[in-house]
Amino acid sequence: MPATTRSKSNLQQTHLEDFEDKPQKEKANTSKSRRPNASKTKDATTGTSSKRKQPEDEEKPQKASRPTKKQKETHKEASVKPEEDDEDNKPVIINRAPVLQLWAACVAQKLYPKLSWNTHLSIGSAVSALCAISKGRAIGTIDQPTDDPGKKAEKEKKKQSAGKGADDEVDVMSFKLLLKDGSAIVSGKPQKANEAALIKKYGEAEYERTKKAMEEAIDAFEAKAKKGELNRTAFHMYEEFRPSVQHGQGGWGKKGELRLEKIMELAEKR
Repeated sequence: MPATTRSKSNLQQTHLEDFEDKPQKEKANTSKSRRPNASKTKDATTGTSSKRKQPEDEEKPQKASRPTKKQKETHKEASVKPEEDDEDNKPVIINRAPVLQLWAACVAQKLYPKLSWNTHLSIGSAVSALCAISKGRAIGTIDQPTDDPGKKAEKEKKKQSAGKGADDEVDVMSFKLLLKDGSAIVSGKPQKANEAALIKKYGEAEYERTKKAMEEAIDAFEAKAKKGELNRTAFHMYEEFRPSVQHGQGGWGKKGELRLEKIMELAEKR
């Protein structure tokens, strides 16, 4: 979907402030056979009786010993090891903000393919920033908006000024954002794309692996989705696959496990 150019006077922006023992010994068989001539046989020439010996090559069957705890653990490790060694199944250890930024950028890329990747990254940065502000205020790590009339008026003036200078408007994951010179605007300021900084947070190999997984999941989703469904559900999908961290202030900025296979699972469920 191409980015739409709107009338500069009507542009509005969404704001969020408003996982070996030995076998056991056999018990001696104490019961005697009651069959006639079973235990003793009579010699035809001497008339003497002799005990019948059991052939040496016949061995009594042994009971199968149960595997020890150590053997069970060894077997368990052996069965899990191939999956753990598979690079594609390794979780990415990272905090939530870079995950949301990259996910929003990939969604924007699908919705607005004519925009540059730098603009997509700027949109992702804007979505991540707005969510961080909202979350920070909710848990008390960021101050609530000022009640001072003068400061509120000044802030509103900056927003209006940014809106007048904007040349495009996009709607990504239900966030309406103004674009100016290829950058998304948040609180009157452009969100510059900085892919190098984002790659550093992931690590180069993990960044490429995560980006590929997100793009493939979005393609799979779009292949069977109704028009506009990606935009409506992309944020809810993020909430389901994002890294798990402690609730409240204890989880603020903390790292967790991002399971890439879960992104595709969610995309295929929709």
